[in-house]
Amino acid sequence: MGTGVEVVLRITPWILTIICANLLHYRSLLDARNENRERVLAQRVTSKQQAKREASSKDAFEFMRKQATTSKHELLTFDLMRSPIMRKARYKIKLLRYAATSVYILFFYRFIPELNEAYPVNFFSLECLIVGILSGLITVYLNENQDEAMRTLWRPAVDFGSGFLGDIWDVIRLVGASLAVPVEEELFYHSWMYRYILKLLHKDEYASFVHVSFFEWSWVAWLISNAIKGIYNGKEWQSYFINGLLFQWMIGRRGLFLDGLLTHAISNLTIGCWVLTTNQRQYW
Repeated sequence: MGTGVEVVLRITPWILTIICANLLHYRSLLDARNENRERVLAQRVTSKQQAKREASSKDAFEFMRKQATTSKHELLTFDLMRSPIMRKARYKIKLLRYAATSVYILFFYRFIPELNEAYPVNFFSLECLIVGILSGLITVYLNENQDEAMRTLWRPAVDFGSGFLGDIWDVIRLVGASLAVPVEEELFYHSWMYRYILKLLHKDEYASFVHVSFFEWSWVAWLISNAIKGIYNGKEWQSYFINGLLFQWMIGRRGLFLDGLLTHAISNLTIGCWVLTTNQRQYW
């Protein structure tokens, strides 16, 4: 396969989920804004009618009319994120992400060599388990989303008014975050981006990033690829940066992409188990 095809195979899951998630997000945001606009207009009409009934003079009526008009404002985008439409849209976005990645893996994993490599289970597998748990606990310790006022929490039982539906969505989140998300992110950042940066640093040695072995180590590529990952994830940049470094380190230990994938999956599983056992929903 050509280099272009090799690139597409590794970046498509990440790109696909970003596009689908944003389309659904902004469509839901538009619906929430329209709903709020209708509510605000209805409130203004009601306020004006009440002001007209209660005003005893022309000046009093004019004062109350202006106050009614200016006292009701459309919600800002951040406020709209807490609307029922946007809260439920978050679950659809997550489901779409997990489904898109799972379907992609099902049809195209055979064309991606690092997903088909033999995986010897030995001491290094135990190391992946330990580092994965450590990675998850690092996220818990940093607690970058502790300000709940700045985040729409994952509370499906509350948002759907059903404990049964809440449990189903929690299971979907746990399974999707542990199985689908690691494949999507590891292919993008640590199979393609890391090796592409390393290839750029050694143009004369490699014709394509696919010729760069996972054994090859570059401190520069290690830092740059995971710095980009951290920056992309905004407020959670510290945990994503540190954990990305750990995942790439595990890949380089014995040159197996699946080591990083396994470590990432265990990390996300650790975070999910922490959320479900402590009910500290800010991590989701």
